[in-house]
Amino acid sequence: MGNQWLMAVFRSGCAGVFLSVAVAVRAERPVAESLQVQTSASKESVPQSPGEFLQKQFIGPWGRQLQTLTTAVIFPRRPASSRSFSPLRQIVLLGGDRFTAEVIGWENESIELLLAGGQHVSVSRAAVVSISVPTGELEQLYESFEGTGMLEPSGNPLVTRSAMDDTLRDPRQSASGARSLRLGAVPVTYTLQGLEESRVQFWFRVDEVSPPAAELQVQFDFQGDADAAWSLRAAGRRAGMSIPGQVSERMPVVILKPGWHCLVAVFGNDRSFCSVDDSLVATTSRSPGKLRGLRLSAQGEAWVDDLIVSQVQEPQLPIIRPSTQDDCVAFHDGTLLFGRVKRVTAEQIVLAGQAEDRTVSWRQVDRIVTRQVDRTVSGHPSQTGLWASFEFQASVDRPRQPSDRMEATITDINRDFVKVSHPWLGEFAIGWNRIVKIEPQSFGRRLVVDGRQMHLGDAIRDDFQRPVPDGTEWIASVDTTTTSISSETQVWLILDVTEVEPASLETPPASPFLKDLRSGKLLTELTVNEHPLGSLNARLRFNAPTGHPQRLRMLVPRASWNPGPNVIKLYQIPLKESGTVFDNCEVSNLRLEFVTP
Repeated sequence: MGNQWLMAVFRSGCAGVFLSVAVAVRAERPVAESLQVQTSASKESVPQSPGEFLQKQFIGPWGRQLQTLTTAVIFPRRPASSRSFSPLRQIVLLGGDRFTAEVIGWENESIELLLAGGQHVSVSRAAVVSISVPTGELEQLYESFEGTGMLEPSGNPLVTRSAMDDTLRDPRQSASGARSLRLGAVPVTYTLQGLEESRVQFWFRVDEVSPPAAELQVQFDFQGDADAAWSLRAAGRRAGMSIPGQVSERMPVVILKPGWHCLVAVFGNDRSFCSVDDSLVATTSRSPGKLRGLRLSAQGEAWVDDLIVSQVQEPQLPIIRPSTQDDCVAFHDGTLLFGRVKRVTAEQIVLAGQAEDRTVSWRQVDRIVTRQVDRTVSGHPSQTGLWASFEFQASVDRPRQPSDRMEATITDINRDFVKVSHPWLGEFAIGWNRIVKIEPQSFGRRLVVDGRQMHLGDAIRDDFQRPVPDGTEWIASVDTTTTSISSETQVWLILDVTEVEPASLETPPASPFLKDLRSGKLLTELTVNEHPLGSLNARLRFNAPTGHPQRLRMLVPRASWNPGPNVIKLYQIPLKESGTVFDNCEVSNLRLEFVTP
């Protein structure tokens, strides 16, 4: 039977938030019955989560037919903090995918990451463009309490800490790793040099003992017009905050489950708040002043682990030109250090040296930009499924940080999560509460042929990622012998371009070089196995500026495609008969898409 279009709108568990979904479903039951289910106003029909909605209205009645999802699914925006154990890093991959993760290790050509959903993945170093600290943050302190002997110093001269001995590193409890900091009546204090805006995060655990009940006490000290302090008290299954000038009875109290919990506190000029496991315990629109210290203590026993203190400031993003020979470490003060990154951990970066290796603290670093290798990046085997783009929930505690985005193949869905296959990250699950938008692209398989960004032309362009041109030709080869391509499978070629002169039928007549382009000059031509597919210029209405690439998607005729090895070539035609003056442009992220009708 034909497909029927249904529009469903439901109210989420958060008041005033709606979810709109437009999905094409197979009408295997009368349409009237389907509409009755969609429009029912009974309490039982109101879903409690996006996953429950999809399960009841689409997955259950019609099965996991991913082909039926044909338009964007938009979920409610949910306020959530970006808690982690070690400091988060933003990872940018070839092709533009960006996401936050913990860097577990970097050895040789493989980078080990812990994703926000808790999945451990391994990605090829060649697929990673950059690793950076969250936008606008300077790490002042990170302590995991895992070191041997005396507790390790902070390494930051602007941070001092009271004396502690090794007996405070408790192997009985830990949020991550093997040990945590055990607190008692004697306070552990950290003194800071007055942070104008800051972010503090740590994990804590308070177990009930009898008698008396254990209680964690945390005090944030500020320096301003009038010195003030925020105080957190967590005992048993309750946690609350007291703020000077606010009535304590009106402050929210969080009910805790047994185990570890994460506290995130953000102190800014226009808004400050503290949350425990995404539940708000304090907020104010007034600045409490400069953060100058922390004081941790307990009645009975309490444990704290993975303490992170960061200074928040306006982001200053240095311009870094990727090299084909060396990695680049960019410092916050603008210094660039080139070399071969040998190892990366949560605390430091190790660069290989001729005589000895050099170690750099993440506290000094803004980002690592990896060298651009001259080869095709190989990833995980491609899977058939619904290829879609994902946009993830932004973090309320990091408003300057752009939200995560990536493209992957959806292989399965249920009420709790969507399972995806990524060409470099492999398979992992994403919880529905982390997603803002899913936008289907096609159904089939996608293969990365060459993820590099290339500069075609004959002139130096300082505004390009690679100022010096790579030439006027780009040749890529791909072998699809192991790829199952039926007679009905469509082969599409996808490419991102910037600064290509437009010459389509919709290009305005006043566009420069339009007359030359339509006479066959200044073109960037595309061929597959020597079969011409036309120019990139003829597919563009406007010139896509640097930094804002336009994606071109071109159907490859079946007669042009071989079941085995194939050669894809871009070559340029000069403006002048003397063979000079080419269209300087950037081309990147060459992929193939095998679409199943």
